[in-house]
Amino acid sequence: MVELTKRAIRIFEVIKMVDIGVISVEEACEKLGKSRRTVFRYLKKIKGGIENLNYRSHNGWNRTTSEIEEKVIKLKQERPERSAPLICNLMKMRHNLKVYPSTVKRVIERSGIEFKRTVIREPIKPYEMKRFGDMWQIDTFERKCVLGISMVYIVLIIDDYSRGLLAGGGFRSDSTPNNMLLVRMAVEDYGIPHSIKTDNDTKFRVMRDKKGETDLVRACREIGCTMFAHKPYNAKSKGKIERRVSFVDQWFVKENTFTSLEDLNEKLQKFIAWFNTEFKISSTGVEPVKRMSPSSTRKIPDGLNLDDVFCEKIERKVKRDCTISYKCKKYLVGKEFIGEKTQLHIVQYKKILRVWHKEKFVKEVPF
Repeated sequence: MVELTKRAIRIFEVIKMVDIGVISVEEACEKLGKSRRTVFRYLKKIKGGIENLNYRSHNGWNRTTSEIEEKVIKLKQERPERSAPLICNLMKMRHNLKVYPSTVKRVIERSGIEFKRTVIREPIKPYEMKRFGDMWQIDTFERKCVLGISMVYIVLIIDDYSRGLLAGGGFRSDSTPNNMLLVRMAVEDYGIPHSIKTDNDTKFRVMRDKKGETDLVRACREIGCTMFAHKPYNAKSKGKIERRVSFVDQWFVKENTFTSLEDLNEKLQKFIAWFNTEFKISSTGVEPVKRMSPSSTRKIPDGLNLDDVFCEKIERKVKRDCTISYKCKKYLVGKEFIGEKTQLHIVQYKKILRVWHKEKFVKEVPF
């Protein structure tokens, strides 16, 4: 005997009353929520047996066969990275079967198989410098964190050995002068490092013209420091600075509100001081300040003015009216320099212009 479903029993109770004349067809339609046509269909079905009221599911006319589904799953298992359109193409080429991408997706979902992609991971060689100052790292990240400023660029410099934050600042642009200012601040506080590692931004690396060097690279070279970029498409080599960026973002930027750039930079300096003296680094087990020795940094040479290092250098010829021009403004120099070439040291972050002639300082003017 066929077991009846609850649905079939309920329908039978109502339709049987219609059949024996207890209720009308209209009343049955109201009780079942069905149309007159459906009620008459039910009446016809119970004449062949009450089991006919059971719902009989049927496969779609265009359902794929088990053989096709097995071939689709096999192609996916061979290489889980294969997309649905690619599997369709392979089905046509290998088995001369036409399958649609939507069908492939449904077959894969119905299979319930977890297709793990084969990820080939290259072994990572962790490295750590042996002394403080052997290598610094510099990086920038941007956030909308100051009201009224569309984007704030926060530049950080860390030491590889101590993991300490050596300098940091928020700016309106990620420009060469702003990065130059941060490097100068770190050099003034901690001395000249052996090298500084960067990303492949145009501030640090000449892209189109393979010859020459950027102002930042030139400035570091002049103080005896090597600035170099990591290999392209090898971001994992910047793991330490990226982790520190994430840390500053989570612990500082997202936990504070800033009314202005000045407010951000003031709070950032306090945060850096706290981090270097009180925060224990998990990988080293101590605070950064406790790993700032031994140090390979060197003192700034006596008599060296960093304004003449961390600057933009351009040449200008002195005109017959004893002036040189910069950004459509004229600046007066001595008449003895008429017709001579001078070198301008432009310190953007101080808004000063220093004039040199044949390695001799001439004058300094604001601009």
